Amino acid sequence: MIWDNARVHASKAVQEFISQHEEKLFILNLLSYSPMLNLQENIWNKLKSYFYEYKAKTTIDKIKDFISDYFNYANSNKAETKSLVNARSYYK
Repeated sequence: MIWDNARVHASKAVQEFISQHEEKLFILNLLSYSPMLNLQENIWNKLKSYFYEYKAKTTIDKIKDFISDYFNYANSNKAETKSLVNARSYYK
């Protein structure tokens, strides 16, 4: 498992899970700030740009629906998603 040092990885729940399954896991920690090593960074950047491009979302449910729609689109357009993962980004 490759970790990008998100704060959630240090949470008590995650740490408990790791300690219960450490014999099955190999964890590789990325540098403290290394977006160029995170292959999904372009996907998150595209989601953020779409999210802010359209009008404000007025409820949590609308935000969830928007994100769900984005990932449904990404999953149904595998070639485009793969090109995002493999593309050079601002960070590379």
